[in-house]
Amino acid sequence: MEGDLALTGWDETAFGQIREPFQFLAPIFDKSLKLPPNPKPAKHRRTEGQGQQVKDDPDQPEPRPHTHLMQYLQILGQLALRHEQSLSLMQSTDSFILFFQQEQGGALQGLLQETQKWNQQRQTSTGTTQTPLRQHLCQWLLTDLLNKATKVSEAQKGDQILQACLEKRLLLEDLSWPYLRWDPVQTALVIDKKKSVSMKKMLQHLEELIQDFRDPTLVLKFQGLQTSSSQSTIPWKLQLNLRTDRPYELLLELTHSAIWMLVGSSLKPHNAKPSNLANQLRHLMPKGKGEGKGKTRSKGKAKNTA
Repeated sequence: MEGDLALTGWDETAFGQIREPFQFLAPIFDKSLKLPPNPKPAKHRRTEGQGQQVKDDPDQPEPRPHTHLMQYLQILGQLALRHEQSLSLMQSTDSFILFFQQEQGGALQGLLQETQKWNQQRQTSTGTTQTPLRQHLCQWLLTDLLNKATKVSEAQKGDQILQACLEKRLLLEDLSWPYLRWDPVQTALVIDKKKSVSMKKMLQHLEELIQDFRDPTLVLKFQGLQTSSSQSTIPWKLQLNLRTDRPYELLLELTHSAIWMLVGSSLKPHNAKPSNLANQLRHLMPKGKGEGKGKTRSKGKAKNTA
């Protein structure tokens, strides 16, 4: 009985703490909240031009302005934008974005199949320790990439797989893997000036990454950011634990590398740009003083120094 009373008291205290910051939002979500009826008769307004206007009754309750509500929403919006900016800056130091093409034989289809197999094993296995899904998918992706790169390295001159890589400019004539960048003028991927990675060194990088990803604490998140199948490209976010620097350094070196096109993908570092929701919120928020066009501090400083 005492435990029930203590739990009830804690719930009331917690409910009061939650209700206090959101008290100004109550009229929006709860339509049943109404002011008590005014016992005095309603005032009749005189038409314009017919004598003096009726003076305000000091006892008449005035409608409560929504000043507090607007201030609260504005502060809440500014806090959300600052929080989102901080998260974006943090993610740019430990996260990558993989863009998978929805093509036949690409890695995206394999990731979906491996997810189904992992779920089936999870339901049938009893008492056995199972690899986390995010780690399992990363290991499968890197292993698939290593297997395909090994086939390219073992191909002889004139083989179809080697010719396809050379024609698509995934490989240079010296069998090194170049870096690709987007050219807005040509509207196509072009070879970057950054020094390409040799075949031997690339295979070593992939083997080392597979060894590093055996650590179950390395991968914090590996999941798709979109679920729409109508998009030709599906981005996946890969977030690493930075307690070990070497996996991050290797992946950072492999960003924009042409080797990812073997599995129908491309690897890029996570940028610190605001998300679409943050841009929409910033557009809806009212501008503060001095944020309009032409209102800058440089103009005021020029007057003081003149």
